[in-house]
Amino acid sequence: MKYYVIIGSFDTKGRAQRYIDQQKGSETVTDAGIIVRDGHVRVYSQIFASKKDAQLYLTKIRRNPNHKQAWVYTGP
Repeated sequence: MKYYVIIGSFDTKGRAQRYIDQQKGSETVTDAGIIVRDGHVRVYSQIFASKKDAQLYLTKIRRNPNHKQAWVYTGP
């Protein structure tokens, strides 16, 4: 199981990629990527192997006003 810290949801992969490109240089998107599951296109900031580590990172990332709505997605 992997834990993704989601920082955005989009209707297309193109829009998700543009969001990542716009966020370049931000400390929160250094390892960002796109995950498509169940018809949803999401941008994650980091992937973690443990839920605890994901929750700790989530607390940190939510301090950024741009990522107050971040959340953890559990997936394969």
